[in-house]
Amino acid sequence: MATTIKDVAHECGLSITTVSLVLNNKPNRISEKNKQKIFEAAQKLNYIPSQTAVSMKTKKTNTIGLILPDINNNYFSELAKSMEEECSLHGYTVIYGNTSDNPKKDLTYTTTFLSKGVDVLVVIHSNISSLKEQKKILELAQSTNTPLLSIDREFEKIDVSSISVDRFSGSYQAVKHLTDLGHTRIGCITGTNHSKRSSQRLQGYKQALSDAGLPFEDELVYSGDFHVESGSDAFFYLWNQGVTAIFACNDVMAMGVYLEARRANIDIPRDLSVVGFDDIFFAKYIYPPLTTVAQPITEIGYEAAQQALSMASSTHASTKSTILKTSFVLRESTAPPNIRK
Repeated sequence: MATTIKDVAHECGLSITTVSLVLNNKPNRISEKNKQKIFEAAQKLNYIPSQTAVSMKTKKTNTIGLILPDINNNYFSELAKSMEEECSLHGYTVIYGNTSDNPKKDLTYTTTFLSKGVDVLVVIHSNISSLKEQKKILELAQSTNTPLLSIDREFEKIDVSSISVDRFSGSYQAVKHLTDLGHTRIGCITGTNHSKRSSQRLQGYKQALSDAGLPFEDELVYSGDFHVESGSDAFFYLWNQGVTAIFACNDVMAMGVYLEARRANIDIPRDLSVVGFDDIFFAKYIYPPLTTVAQPITEIGYEAAQQALSMASSTHASTKSTILKTSFVLRESTAPPNIRK
């Protein structure tokens, strides 16, 4: 049976009211000696405050619900870790739900977290989440007056606070690096076609080609889905198009290119230059180390925590869009083109 405040009061010989004031951190004039007795008794009896009872009094649970699309992707796990660490410093717990990029699970976890009374709902929705499904998430949050924050993947045509990065600029830098090296046939592996984050990266690719005096060719663009398998599939298609370089719109798809290039005995970067996007954990450890566009993952997690905490404590938080800068990271996966015969 769980230890109660009554048990703690009996152990230290003080009234239930006195013990309650101390353990619930309420204003009081209780001596330091008695406070110490209470804390020692609570520790001895393994007293754990009832979160349900606390939340009934404060109308808060000090929890934040975080919906992730793919915990196996280092980008999302690193982001979640950064967010959790910052929230923990302020007495908040982050609970996770992994959807495996299934939009139905977006709604399932939304309902589950709201039923648990989370103070804020933070969502990185699934790749193929539709406008209808995103609207439903917002409606569910609004029905419980729960603040909603979107990270990385903005809601389409819906006014929801969001945190993202300057994808256009980052992609432009990546492709400009390749054109500066002399590449003229540069393949691009995009993410899902309907997403803003994918279209913005594609626009950066197009602009870099245009500024280098190169034409945009539809056949050099492969529609991926941000998963490693689509990077593998894209490699075969783009290699047969005669590319000497590939810009993958995330590092995970770049990994797919690496895997198939190695199997085909195609050397990176001698035969094929590769640039990714994200700068996730493994990017600097694979061989050759991946040249990529770094998203400030730790900063995104910190910013998400700060905004969520602010939302939790405010009853009239305004909607805002935060866009952070990327940076280009030069490693060893790119070189001047080795013209194929």
